[in-house]
Amino acid sequence: MSAEMPKLPRTLLTAEELSEMLQVPKSWVYQQARRGEIPTVPLPGGRYKRFDLQVIEELFLSGPKGSLTIRRKRKGSNSSSRKEPLWPVS
Repeated sequence: MSAEMPKLPRTLLTAEELSEMLQVPKSWVYQQARRGEIPTVPLPGGRYKRFDLQVIEELFLSGPKGSLTIRRKRKGSNSSSRKEPLWPVS
């Protein structure tokens, strides 16, 4: 007879909590979730979604390839934008 390992509780974050953690606007979190860049966890009923802290940490640990980025307008420029990683690249 084999005993099953109990599931460890996952830490689920709201968009506001994730935006504070990443120091980005909440609208950016929603935008990235809509694009599929940040995976979401649907809650029962399907109306609300949360963000799994472990998955978010894995995205950052995966490095620049496939990394989360923010598009920022260059100062003094109205047309071009650049991608900047959310962590320092060494």
